[in-house]
Amino acid sequence: MKHKTIWAISALAVLAILAAGSYITYRQNQPQPIRIDQNKVKYDKLMNQAKHLVKEEEYAKAQAKFDDAYAVKQTKSASVYAKQAKDMTKALSYAKKGQFTKASSLAKSAIDSHGYWLLNDHAQRLINNLKTAEYYYEEDIQPLLKKAQDNESSGQIDEARNNYQAILDLSYIDQIFYQKYKTQAQDALERLKSMQESTSSSKSSTSSTATGTAGSTGAGAKGDHTVDGKTVTQPTIKEIKDRLNELGYNANAWSPQDLIDLYRHAYENGHTSPDQITKEDVDSY
Repeated sequence: MKHKTIWAISALAVLAILAAGSYITYRQNQPQPIRIDQNKVKYDKLMNQAKHLVKEEEYAKAQAKFDDAYAVKQTKSASVYAKQAKDMTKALSYAKKGQFTKASSLAKSAIDSHGYWLLNDHAQRLINNLKTAEYYYEEDIQPLLKKAQDNESSGQIDEARNNYQAILDLSYIDQIFYQKYKTQAQDALERLKSMQESTSSSKSSTSSTATGTAGSTGAGAKGDHTVDGKTVTQPTIKEIKDRLNELGYNANAWSPQDLIDLYRHAYENGHTSPDQITKEDVDSY
């Protein structure tokens, strides 16, 4: 009887051990619950939102999102991207004020080898656009502005109006780089209008008619800096000048506007790049 009892106890112990082992094996084979890093999820979401804002060129908003992402998770990427976006915001602010050198300097500082590739691309594009903007300012806007101001100082009101209007008629004047000068010309025209109205209503009527034609003929008609709907950049103008010199012409005798008009004429003849311009294009221009 005693042996049977011991045997029964031993059997129960073995069964208990086997059951425990089976349970442990079963638990180990079950899929473990996935632990979600909530901070990483939030960080990734903020970074993606910021990158979308960069694509839309909303740099100030993008900077705020990058800063928020950095607050959640202190990564080098979030920090560098935020600085890039900040520099681009400042660069555009100076560009709108016509401060091309300062804007270009900030755009260059926005380029970072460890930065966001799209911000690097946007910064380089801005640098190129600023070079072109500065060129057109020096070649077109600045001379017209000086003439208008000189006319106004000497009492040549009609001439001043025409030159201010010529600035507004430039094909590229609505771009952000020229907003300062656009506003300056608009304000000047309003000022001159008020001056003439206070002098004589009949004189005001005559001057208004003169100004109306200035936009479609004369100085206003000389502001088309596009070929095939695209603004001709300063590097392209240099290529046109080089081509003229190759063909035996004195390119220095040509104004930038003449060079653009020649290029447009050649383009209409099927010569779609500066190096394709022929003597026939020049002679028939």
